[in-house]
Amino acid sequence: MRNKSSMAVALVVAVIMFVVAPAVAQAAPSWYSNGKLIPTGEVVPVETSGVLTFKVEKTTIKCGLKDLETIENDPNLTGLDLIQRFLLTGCASKVPLCPTGAQAEIVAEGLPWKSRLLAGPPIKDEIANMLFSVRCGGVVIDIYHGTLFPEVGKSVLKFNAGSGVLINLKGNPVKVTGVDKLKGPPGDEKITAA
Repeated sequence: MRNKSSMAVALVVAVIMFVVAPAVAQAAPSWYSNGKLIPTGEVVPVETSGVLTFKVEKTTIKCGLKDLETIENDPNLTGLDLIQRFLLTGCASKVPLCPTGAQAEIVAEGLPWKSRLLAGPPIKDEIANMLFSVRCGGVVIDIYHGTLFPEVGKSVLKFNAGSGVLINLKGNPVKVTGVDKLKGPPGDEKITAA
């Protein structure tokens, strides 16, 4: 009888571990600055810079990126982000999109965008409701929208094949690749997540 009770207890413990362990392993990650957890409620301004490439159909557009955002951890220590500026500059493509042959301009719309960290590995930053207009001389010729999931590295967001796609007006996928370097304020320059 004792062996049956021990086996029953062991079975219950195993079931609890099976249910609880994944929940613990999937806890949402938090933002860190210079290796220290950002305290709940503290808002840290972050500037980014990099290069992003948008590939849609047979066209590839490469743009410089400068953005301004704030990061913080909510009371559950989930890393949150508010992107206030997402400025794409110097956009260039080998195949002209504009009828005049001029370079197209890609403009971020609907800011601010909210994002949150997602458990990994790798840890990702879910940037929801992204919206871009593609313009020729101020006239909108296409729109891209959707959610991207760049990987969070050491002071960098990496947009790659696993980051998802945006969709354009024709319903075609728009692949986004590139690297966006994160920089916090003086004394808090190194931004990471764990």
